[in-house]
Amino acid sequence: MRNRAGDIEKQKRVYRISLLLRRKPCKFLVEYMRQKWGIERCQSFNYIKLAKKEWADYYTKYFGVPPQVYCLAQLRDLTDEALKQNDLRLAFNIAKEEAKIMGAYLPEKSRQKKKNYIRIH
Repeated sequence: MRNRAGDIEKQKRVYRISLLLRRKPCKFLVEYMRQKWGIERCQSFNYIKLAKKEWADYYTKYFGVPPQVYCLAQLRDLTDEALKQNDLRLAFNIAKEEAKIMGAYLPEKSRQKKKNYIRIH
């Protein structure tokens, strides 16, 4: 029989993951949870999902806006800084990230597929 985390322990874990989530990739978090708590890959994604919800609730509560809006505002500030330093490559990459957040970014593979269609009149 496996040991299951109680509610308080689960909240502590979700909180810990939410702190790491802002700075570490999911791959790192999955391995971290496996080593620290013996959590399998599938369950670790449940913890990550709960941690993302915690962040969304935090932004909504303290900033009065959804996290996407807050992140877009931060990215626009970064874009201004990049343009002040004449770093057009960075400004372009930030614009790509904004498009991803807004759901308007098409990955390279999707754009290539559209080029292959032949238009018949």
